[in-house]
Amino acid sequence: MPNFLSVPQPGGIAHGSVITFDFGQHITPGTGLVKIYSQAPGNTLLYAFNSASLIFGDTTLSLTLPATLDYGARFDLVLDRDVVKEDTGLPAGGRYVSFFEVEERPAPAQIQWTGAAGPDTIHGSTGVDLLQGGDGDDALYGHAGNDVLLGGASGPRGDTLYGMDGDDALFGQDGADTLYGGNGDDYLDGGDGNDALDGNAGDDELHGGNGNDTLTTAGGIHDILHGDDGYDNLYLYGGGGTLYGGSGSDFITILGSHSLAESIPALADGGDGDDYIQVQGRPDAGGVTVRGGAGRDTYATPLFFESEYLPTQVIITDFTAGADRATADTIDVRGMMPPDYTAGNPFGADGVLRLVQQGADTLLQIDRDGASGPAGYDNVMILQGVQRTALTAANFNYLSPDGGRAGITDNSEGHLDGTLADDILWGSSDHDHMAGFNGNDVLYGGDGNDEFKGGYGADTLHGGAGTDTARYDFDNDNPYTVLFGVDGSLYVMDRRNPADLDKLDGVERIVFTQDHRNATGIAYDVEGTGGDVFRLYLAAVGSAPATDIDRAVLGLMLKDADHGVPLLQLAHNIVASREFQDQHGQQPGSAALVTSLYRTALHREPDAAGLQYWSGLLDSKAIDAAGLLVSMAGSEEHHTLAATIIGSSFDYLASVPQW
Repeated sequence: MPNFLSVPQPGGIAHGSVITFDFGQHITPGTGLVKIYSQAPGNTLLYAFNSASLIFGDTTLSLTLPATLDYGARFDLVLDRDVVKEDTGLPAGGRYVSFFEVEERPAPAQIQWTGAAGPDTIHGSTGVDLLQGGDGDDALYGHAGNDVLLGGASGPRGDTLYGMDGDDALFGQDGADTLYGGNGDDYLDGGDGNDALDGNAGDDELHGGNGNDTLTTAGGIHDILHGDDGYDNLYLYGGGGTLYGGSGSDFITILGSHSLAESIPALADGGDGDDYIQVQGRPDAGGVTVRGGAGRDTYATPLFFESEYLPTQVIITDFTAGADRATADTIDVRGMMPPDYTAGNPFGADGVLRLVQQGADTLLQIDRDGASGPAGYDNVMILQGVQRTALTAANFNYLSPDGGRAGITDNSEGHLDGTLADDILWGSSDHDHMAGFNGNDVLYGGDGNDEFKGGYGADTLHGGAGTDTARYDFDNDNPYTVLFGVDGSLYVMDRRNPADLDKLDGVERIVFTQDHRNATGIAYDVEGTGGDVFRLYLAAVGSAPATDIDRAVLGLMLKDADHGVPLLQLAHNIVASREFQDQHGQQPGSAALVTSLYRTALHREPDAAGLQYWSGLLDSKAIDAAGLLVSMAGSEEHHTLAATIIGSSFDYLASVPQW
């Protein structure tokens, strides 16, 4: 068995590096080959070298690796048994396999590199590098230096770009990409697709581009975030900067930690669309100014009640007052209430909120410990140019600013929130988001694919037509239990307070989530859209989702189907995936594809008539591989087989927005 004599440092195994094996005895060239295989599924043979391409010493064999291997590539190096010979003429040693696990370290010299088609892992140097992923789901590491990283066209998982140290420029380009700026003043551009951008330390500039993007920065002084097109999530943690939502209904969060570093200004501009802007945890010295822009915007300042600090004071420059729900902006006061608040309308005699006219502006003030406590009223928001008398219940989620009875009088919009009281909410004929908040509420979704949050209390959720979802958020361990009633309804009980028992009528999905990136869903529509999607997945793979990645893929398919993507298009997406091609072949013949899908969809070999029939349709172009997959998934035989696997429900991982 040969031993390594010299191996390049991790990060440098590629681009013409030389590796050497020592056999410990005199050797001569043999007739065998040295082979390089990928470690991707299928272990594809990349290169094969005969003795003419190898360097032989007295006891050593050396190989110059092809320059087309990427930095950070993982591959198997195989020496055939007869690649070298002993003096006796017999093969020296045996078959030897070496696994190269390359760590995230810089390349040995400054590089400009473009990956090949397919997934690449490319590491830059400590200098100024230009890394281009090309096609496929790539991972690019800039390391030190002011680097430029371009993801290129990606697959379903998207590219992952790490700027690391230095002032880097990262461009995700096509696909759903993930960009990490690292240290330094970085420029991140997601490009097309639903991207996730994290500037990290330094004064960063982030552009989401097209798609529904998530942008995050922390600790800078002059960070700039542009959501651009789409429904974006923008987060500024500590420090200061400017956040622009752009077009679309965006979610903007400015969060501080009360440190002296946060006594610097921050500005948020929602842009077009119905935006949600919240500011939390910054001292008064921070100075936060927000502008909602066009659309019906919502503002919030959640409080830390255990904190000694005064609440955030937010200046709103363009708040629209009035009773017209089509134009009126909203202040979400729910986060200002203590968790155990039960005094009804917070503007009432026993409440903690009040509105005060000060010149041309209106001040929203809070007395955090109520009339019986020692604290007085502090400013929470300043509504510039707004008369106190112009504010109505429409500006406060149906809470009357005069302290009167709370009530909901209009049910025509897609977002409908309850109050601190017992509410009845009626959805529209479209897709509604309905939240009961406190109280024992009754929510009617009506037509469309509706999403419910019952909130505190014992609530009744009526889904109506469409594929409806009940969502339950929690902080740590999931405290909820699903129960089945004798009437066929679902019930969800909060184990922390068993009296909070929600009844779900006509609700097909339940989602439990700690945050919008960590959500577990249960689908009960096994004879509806959910069942169709599960059977399509099952027909392609041959088994139920076994890992979180599998369940996440199923969740994305459900999301597409709920938004109207037909099964045939979902099947085309599956057929184009690397996983499908690894299982069924990259370009299988008609008979081979039919046989393979019979095995995954029906768990048997095809009969002669079936093989001839489906192969004939493929050969005549009457259907393609996606059409065959849909047909197999929709067959009565597969439906019967799938029923034993699905049962009455199935799990999936969901990605849900914050609202």
